[in-house]
Amino acid sequence: MRSLIALTAAWFVLLPGCGENHKSVAPEANLTSEDFKAGFADANLAEAVRNLLQRPEGPLSEAELLSITWLAAPDYYIDDLSGIERLANLEQLDLSRSRIIDLGPLARLTKLSHLTLDDNRITDVTPLISLFRLQTLSLRNNGIRRIAPLAGLANLHFVTLTGNPLDEISLTLHMPDFEERGIIVAYRAESGEQFPSSAESLPIEEIEILYATNKDGNSEIYGADRSGNQRVNLTRHPASDCDPDWSPVRQQIAFASDRSGVLQIHVMALNGSGVQQLTASPYAKFDPRWSPDGEWITFIANVEGVSDVRIVNFQGAERSLGQEYGFERSTSPAWSPDGTRMAFSGYKEGRSSIYIANMDTGELTQVSSTGYENGPSWSPDGQRIVFSSTKENNKGIFRTDLLTGETMNLTSSPGNDILPVWSPDGRLIVFVSDRYGKPELFLMDSEGGEVQKLTRVGFTGLVAPAWSENGRELIFETIDNGDFDLFLADTATMEVRALTENSAEDIKGIFLR
Repeated sequence: MRSLIALTAAWFVLLPGCGENHKSVAPEANLTSEDFKAGFADANLAEAVRNLLQRPEGPLSEAELLSITWLAAPDYYIDDLSGIERLANLEQLDLSRSRIIDLGPLARLTKLSHLTLDDNRITDVTPLISLFRLQTLSLRNNGIRRIAPLAGLANLHFVTLTGNPLDEISLTLHMPDFEERGIIVAYRAESGEQFPSSAESLPIEEIEILYATNKDGNSEIYGADRSGNQRVNLTRHPASDCDPDWSPVRQQIAFASDRSGVLQIHVMALNGSGVQQLTASPYAKFDPRWSPDGEWITFIANVEGVSDVRIVNFQGAERSLGQEYGFERSTSPAWSPDGTRMAFSGYKEGRSSIYIANMDTGELTQVSSTGYENGPSWSPDGQRIVFSSTKENNKGIFRTDLLTGETMNLTSSPGNDILPVWSPDGRLIVFVSDRYGKPELFLMDSEGGEVQKLTRVGFTGLVAPAWSENGRELIFETIDNGDFDLFLADTATMEVRALTENSAEDIKGIFLR
């Protein structure tokens, strides 16, 4: 249903459902004499370190502790952080859903750039003053009232404070100051009121963004304005509704829903009326995309665990491109701007290449041949395609001229560059890369050249962004500790702000205007 990056999982994950959150719980551990000698006072913290080092027993050397640059240990029920200061090279730390009160031992971890301490018992953030390299900080659901100690963190780009009883000075003085400095602040009070407050109503003609969220207990499709503060539930159905996509004339929405018991492709009017089911089968169908003329919808069918690119019209006539051309599986469909061709990733003998199918003649053309390509995106004039391809164990962004057949590597980095999307005016290409650690959005000229980092959100995953029609703004989804949220990035000012922050799952935003 969506492609995403998660540094601790596979690069491409196919999710044929409307979203579920999972978490694992670490068992209580016993503090050993070796752990005590290493300086740890909490057996569960020691256990987390040992699990990372794959050292279940024996003494832990200083060299081993200094080799750790990241530690992700949610649900370890840690009470005491004593000893963590010996992990002096830590850059990324996640200790969510524990029982931490005292942050004192963190004060010496001055290399930390990303810190997540959601769902603990923290009331005092003063020890964080010394963490001058900190870029992202998540403190959801603690007991924090004063955020003044965070004011001196000059490199902070993003802070989450939802679920904390912030005092009036923090709300009226410090939070606006953070926002003036360009720091993205996500906050909702314990009562559930967002700051600033948002309304659950919005005239249909003012909808600019579509997204799906399970914040109401099941996945619903919402329309929102550009601020994200005004919104309206368009589906209001007990089934799961997800994967919205606007029709070219902006009067209808295609979406996936399990109203029949399994996800199928549906369409409805923009106000949620006139729902029509287009497909019917025992296997899931999701991720619909309108053709430019509005006559066809492409989607992914999950046939016994194998993805298959298909199209369907309003009469229910369905065509399988994967089966038609003999692919083991097929993914990533993308209509050409004039709607006469379909680019997609086809798999044969376990290797994927980019292919283009002529929708009128049936002619199939192979665009690439390096063996592991995904995510094609068309130039606005329909003459070129960009895609990601694996070479030398890393993924890079490639561009193919469909007139000359010339293919060019546009990026070269030690990380993985994936999910390229061409801007509507053809000037820019946005893509996702983990070249500096965690995945972020990057911009480059469509002819190649200098790459510019657009975001610094520091989350564990990003979903491929969608451009606004004017080619200036981007909407994208972040994944962090099982939470999914939408963000808006302005490519002219390089400003990034949160549109949602509800600890639920906000899936795929698409611009209207």
